[in-house]
Amino acid sequence: MRSDLGYSPDNPITVGGGRVFAAFNEQQYLRRLRGPGGAPLEFRRRGSTGGPRILDIYEIESAEPLVLLLDPYRPGPNGVPDGFTLDRPDEPWALATSIVPVDPSAPAPPPAGPAKWRMVGADGATYGFVDFGAGGAVTVDMPQHTGALLRERVDLFVGMTPPEYRAGVLADVLERVIPWESRGAMRGIPEAARAEPGWSGPVWGTENDGQTRRRWWPFGRGRAG
Repeated sequence: MRSDLGYSPDNPITVGGGRVFAAFNEQQYLRRLRGPGGAPLEFRRRGSTGGPRILDIYEIESAEPLVLLLDPYRPGPNGVPDGFTLDRPDEPWALATSIVPVDPSAPAPPPAGPAKWRMVGADGATYGFVDFGAGGAVTVDMPQHTGALLRERVDLFVGMTPPEYRAGVLADVLERVIPWESRGAMRGIPEAARAEPGWSGPVWGTENDGQTRRRWWPFGRGRAG
């Protein structure tokens, strides 16, 4: 029996991302889908449905008109629609996990404490740090040009986010969006994760500072907002 996943409003493909990262998660998901013969998809967003459950409508280029329905307000993905396969099925998803709802009256997450990320390159060399303070302030401590580029992206996403959701959104920007936009040239690592077994990256401020600190990096993947 044919599954209606992605084809029926009652059974959309859930991808998460919420109001801030809907487009990012949806496009990440659709880029992993493959059509007949394993071909990548050509797709474009056609709008959204109304009603209490908002679904995004994507038109898939094919011999016959084909539309997939995606739900960015519930975590996912929850499967692959009939007629498609998944590229790199064993590779973990790198989707944003925070979900900022459309409804401002929805229950907010518990308050987040201070957090800190070390921004590293593909080789583990350190660019600098990003801090999320107890009052919600975000501090970027990096070389001027690189820091300005990162600050621009952080401000774009955090600026559109209600205060109670900003810690989760910032984590997604640093740990998921920036690695994708930079093609792996930069990523944020939570300082707690750095202390776990297996960390071998250099530490900014040691005698190797001059060799490990990066001074420039252009975002290379365009915008993801």
